Amino acid sequence: MFDLSELLKTYRQAYSNNTIVMIKNVINEAMEPEYYFLREFIVMKQPKTLPPYGSIMISVSICDDDQFIFKKCLTTSIERTKKNLVQGKSIETEQISLLFTDCIEYAPHDIDRFANVIGSIQQSFLEKLNVPFRDLFVNNYKLSSSPELSSKLMAMCGRLIREAGGQMIPPIRAAKSIFEGNRIGPIVFLTPELGRWSTVGGLGVMVDELSIGLADLGQDVIVISPYYERNRKGQTGYLAQDPAGIKYVDNCHVDVGGGCTLGVHEGEVSGVKLVFLHNADVFPSPYPDASKFFIVHQMAVFNKGCLQYLCNRGKIPAVCVTNDWFTGFGPAYAKIGCFGDSFKGSTFLHICHNL
Repeated sequence: MFDLSELLKTYRQAYSNNTIVMIKNVINEAMEPEYYFLREFIVMKQPKTLPPYGSIMISVSICDDDQFIFKKCLTTSIERTKKNLVQGKSIETEQISLLFTDCIEYAPHDIDRFANVIGSIQQSFLEKLNVPFRDLFVNNYKLSSSPELSSKLMAMCGRLIREAGGQMIPPIRAAKSIFEGNRIGPIVFLTPELGRWSTVGGLGVMVDELSIGLADLGQDVIVISPYYERNRKGQTGYLAQDPAGIKYVDNCHVDVGGGCTLGVHEGEVSGVKLVFLHNADVFPSPYPDASKFFIVHQMAVFNKGCLQYLCNRGKIPAVCVTNDWFTGFGPAYAKIGCFGDSFKGSTFLHICHNL
């Protein structure tokens, strides 16, 4: 196994990424020489099988700047990439993939360069093979196994899509393939407090920022919270005064204590769908100073209301994140079958705050 990766820093000081090398078997000159981009050759691991007592000796020669050799090398690289994609093998050492990775690793703020590179790969290579751009990401283990690089990639794709203005040019088609392929299904947050509307402490801030971050990564995010009769500042009707344009849509009936009707208010902020459930008697204010019987009733109404809303809208979550004691009934109602098998495939994650 040849591993020349330690030479990469040395060669980078003297040669460009498009430098081509000719690899020739010195002992068996009858074998045709192979051409690689220098960085491809240095980075890739090259297993060689020798017969018993066999020997191998190869020469590595820098090729002159020749367009014929460049095209031959690029064609070979494309064919090798295509073969590896079909076989589900890693392509992180192939020239096409290296160009793509460099943009993310070394120039994440140069969105124009990123658009040009992925647009060229999409139009000149992947669309001709009928291969989605997402495969270039999935089969690049360096990218797909690095949370930092993956997050940068999703953020860059998201920015391209937002700035595209509805255009479907090659860079946008490539970005959409990656961005939309990253979705795992609806992610739903149940929370007693949220952002500027009802935050009392850090819980409301955390849910607000985390939900927006997930939406920026292309996820379908829904946050459900009570619409209190009075917020922590004592204001009533605060949703109607909010610039986000959150509107009353319809009602949701919950089977708790003889039945309870909740008004449903919906809106969208920073790519996150917001849902507020309103009943003045049940949700007078955040964390009211009330009896334990009232609090348990309040929790039951809110948690069943959230699950009923999701069933009514057909938005069954892949992941449901419940926050603190107020939302603790939600996973229990779902898993004991209060809503049949609706949430059988959902994963519930409960976060305890301020232990």
